[in-house]
Amino acid sequence: MQVLKATNNDQEFIRLALQMGQSYLEAGQWATAFDFFAEAEKKGRKFGGLNAQNVVMIASCEVMINCCYQENRVKSALFRKLEGLIERDKNKLLQPKIMGLINRANQEEKDSEYLGQLYGIVKQYLSADDYDRLKAENGLAIEAEKMKESLAIGEGKKDSLERNLSMTSIQLNQVNEVKDSMSNELFAKDGLIKNVEYKLFLDSLMDLRREDLLNQQLEIITIKQKANDRMRIALIALATSLLLISFFLYKIWSYSKIIKKEKARSEELLLNILPSEIARELKDNGKVETDYYEHGNIMFVDFVGFSQIAKLRSPKELVADLNDCFMALDELALKFGVEKIKTIGDAYMCVTGIPVPSENDTDRLVQFGFAIIQYLHDWNQKRKTLGLIPFEARLGIHTGPLAAGVVGKHKFCFDVWGDTVNIASRLESAGKAGTICISEATRSRLGNSYDFESIGMVGVKNMQPIKMLLIHEKKLAADGPIS
Repeated sequence: MQVLKATNNDQEFIRLALQMGQSYLEAGQWATAFDFFAEAEKKGRKFGGLNAQNVVMIASCEVMINCCYQENRVKSALFRKLEGLIERDKNKLLQPKIMGLINRANQEEKDSEYLGQLYGIVKQYLSADDYDRLKAENGLAIEAEKMKESLAIGEGKKDSLERNLSMTSIQLNQVNEVKDSMSNELFAKDGLIKNVEYKLFLDSLMDLRREDLLNQQLEIITIKQKANDRMRIALIALATSLLLISFFLYKIWSYSKIIKKEKARSEELLLNILPSEIARELKDNGKVETDYYEHGNIMFVDFVGFSQIAKLRSPKELVADLNDCFMALDELALKFGVEKIKTIGDAYMCVTGIPVPSENDTDRLVQFGFAIIQYLHDWNQKRKTLGLIPFEARLGIHTGPLAAGVVGKHKFCFDVWGDTVNIASRLESAGKAGTICISEATRSRLGNSYDFESIGMVGVKNMQPIKMLLIHEKKLAADGPIS
C-alpha cells in the first residue's frame, strides 16, 4: 500500500494495484488481493467516473479467472463483481466485455451449483438465444428437458384417452353383433317352438310319445331362459359402456371449463397489476421492453403531518384510513384515465402520457388532482363530525422525459424512472397543503385554462433550481371568465 500511496499518476496507480492484487492472489492471500482490487476500482471511479470503474472491475475479473479460479472464495468474489457490473450496465453498453467474462467463467467452471449461480446472475442480462447457448455448452438445458417431459406426459394422457375411446367403440360393436346374433337365434327358436307345438298336437293322440314331448318343451324353456340371460348381460354391458363414455366426455368438458376459467382469472390479475398495453405485450412476447417517452406527467400525493397522525391512531385504524382514501383515489384515477404506479407508505404516485400519449394527458392529471382535493375536503368534513383527525395532502406535478418498463421476476411491477420523477417529488414536498404545485414545463402544456401563482424556486440535487407555481381552477366572474 505504501508503494501505491507514493504513486501520483492515476493510471499508474490502477496498473500497480491490479498487478499487486494478481501477485497476492497467486500466492493464495485472498483478502490482501481483494483489497488491492478494491483500491484500483475506487481510483478508477474517482479518476474516470462509473465507466472507468467498470473497466477496472472487468480487468480484476479477468485476473481472477486467470489466477486460481477454482478456489471458492475467488468464485464468490467474481460472481459479486459480475452481478455489480450487470446491475449498472442497464443499457448493455459493456455487453461485449461482460459477455467475454461470462463465457470464460462458464468454460472454467464445472460445478453445477456454481454454474446455477452464474446462470441466475446473467439470465435477465442476456438475450434468450445467448442464455440457451450458455446453458447448452455445459449440457444443462434443464428447462427444455422439463418442458419436453411435460409435453410427453400430456401426449401420454391424450393417447390413453384415445385408446379408451377406441376400446369402448369396439365393445359397442361387439355388443351389437351379440344382439344381432341373439335376435337371429331367438327367431330360429320361435320357429322351432311352432314346429314342436305342431308335433305335440299330432302326437297328443299318441300316449307312448307324451313323455318325449314334455322333455322337448322343458328343453325349449331352458333355451329361452339362457337367451334371456345373455340378452340381459348384453344390455348391462351396453349400459356400462355408455356410462363410461359419458364419464370420460364429462371429465374432458370439466377440464376444458377449468382451464378457460383459470386463463380468464390470470388475465384479470395481470390487467390489475399492469396497464393493458403493457400486459398485452407481456402476454404476446413473454417480456416487456423498456421504452423512452419524451413527454410524461408525474404526480405525487403525500399527506401532511402523517407521522403525527400515526402516533394518534392505532395501526389497524391507520391502515383502514389509508385504505379508504387510496381506494377512492383508485376510482378517481379510472375516471380521469390516470395510470397508478404505486403507493409508497402514505404517498400515492401516478402518471399520464404513458404508455399511450394523448393531447390532453397533462390536463387530465391536473383535473385528477383537483378531484383529489375535493374528495379530501368532503371526507374530512365527515371525519370532523365523528371527531377524527383530518387528512390534508400536498400534490406535485412535473412534465418531462421518462423511461418506463416492468422490473422484477417475482411480484413484478410497472415503474418509471428519470429526473422527472425526482422533480415531481420535490415539487410536492415544497408545496402547500390542499394545493397543487407544478413546474413551468407542466404550465407550458396547459395553456390559459387555469390561474397560476408563482411561489418561488425549489432546489433539486445535481440540477438547476426549478420554478414553482400553484395552479388554481379558473374563477368565473359575473360577466365571464377572468383573463
